[in-house]
Amino acid sequence: MDNDLRNRFYRYKRDALYPPAPAEPYVPPLTKQEWRDRYHVRLAWSNPNADDAVLLRKALMSESWTIILSAARLFGAQTLESAYMEYLSEELDKLPQWKRDFLEMLIGRAKNGRFE
Repeated sequence: MDNDLRNRFYRYKRDALYPPAPAEPYVPPLTKQEWRDRYHVRLAWSNPNADDAVLLRKALMSESWTIILSAARLFGAQTLESAYMEYLSEELDKLPQWKRDFLEMLIGRAKNGRFE
């Protein structure tokens, strides 16, 4: 019993010192115009008339999961997969394995319609 009390004390102390990180808020699907308005400055600030394909490629290159997920919801599986294959063919050496795995998982989820 003494050991159990000690363990509970240390867990309580640990949780008080290092609270768990809050979950990211849900990102609702946007219209293309809302998406452009929200992320254009972060993706292509120097080109206000950038095409959706350019913005999608920049979204795939970004480190922000929120931008990538909202782009996947908005543009759909085929567009996302073609942009990813183009990106992969040009940047294969520079693309880290974790990002490759994440994007492939994301495309698979988009194909199966599991974003709703």
